[in-house]
Amino acid sequence: MSHSMTHVEIFQSGVWNSIPFSNEDLDQIVDCFNALKLSGRVPLKFGHQGPDARTDGSPALGWVTKVYREGSKLLADFSDIPTVVYDAIQKNLYRFVSIELLHNVKANTGFLTWCLDAVALLGATAPAVGTLKELATLTMAKGSGLQGDELVVFSRTDRQDDNQTHRSQKHMAEDNTNAIKELSQQVAELSRRTVQLEEENSALKREKSDFSQTKQRLTDLQKQVETDKVDARRKAIIDQLESAVKAEEILPAARERFIKVYRVQDDEVVVTITAEDVKEFIKENPNPKPKKAVKREIFTLRDPNADVPEGMAPDAEALMRARALLTSQGKHTFTHEELLNAAKTVLSSRPELAQAWKDLAEPKAA
Repeated sequence: MSHSMTHVEIFQSGVWNSIPFSNEDLDQIVDCFNALKLSGRVPLKFGHQGPDARTDGSPALGWVTKVYREGSKLLADFSDIPTVVYDAIQKNLYRFVSIELLHNVKANTGFLTWCLDAVALLGATAPAVGTLKELATLTMAKGSGLQGDELVVFSRTDRQDDNQTHRSQKHMAEDNTNAIKELSQQVAELSRRTVQLEEENSALKREKSDFSQTKQRLTDLQKQVETDKVDARRKAIIDQLESAVKAEEILPAARERFIKVYRVQDDEVVVTITAEDVKEFIKENPNPKPKKAVKREIFTLRDPNADVPEGMAPDAEALMRARALLTSQGKHTFTHEELLNAAKTVLSSRPELAQAWKDLAEPKAA
């Protein structure tokens, strides 16, 4: 994630490092920035470091997107400021900025007197222009890529009377290697801590997500168990009523009345209905006209010549008379062959039965 800053005071008209700057000079810096389309090319970086800060390979802390003058001060807007740097500024680890200007920059066939090359972020080192507001919000880098006769850095030395103008980066840049190293370590620590916190946050989110999913599965399972319990109780009640209807203990109308009155279709009510409730209802609402059970009489024939029930099938009659014939002969157990021979004897003595048996056997054989 990156941040932006606006209305940051970066320079002011006056005499700095023994060089006088008027409001017109500030306007000329603005004109150079616009004419050369330097938006997004002038970096915000750590301090005035190295013999040539434009080629030291340091990463940009952000980029100048706009330069403008308000009164006697030169202001700038910045974009793409890393969160770790932005937070460091909020904690006053970096309180000031200082600009680097290129002198006599060649543009087409002419020269531009002053052009903004970089804006340095300062912590323990105080800027040469001590009248600028402190930073409250913030974005390390190469220079703009422009070339001029010289690079002028506006930094303040420990001696108050040292206002010499350095005409080369070697003589103008303040040797603050230890300070830059310390600041870099602070940023590295902040960056490491940020990554650690982001990883911890991601782990917490995953744990929360896993917990939420487990909780949802448990909730769904509980709902399913409750639904199955309700459905099973309802089915048991209806099956008990259906059995009573089939057995003609109650009428179908009584079954429907029970379902309606006892609210069997209500999930909350049905689980409170017991099997005893159903039995009691069946007992109190009997079928007024139950069917009488029909007793089936078993017919036996002892005399092979006695009459048989009207409508008996010819094959059954022949078999029954054959058994009676063998029994009359004193046989109580007999083989299949004996039974077959007895049947032939019966059919030969009863032509009508033989014909009826023949008429019945032919369709079956077909």
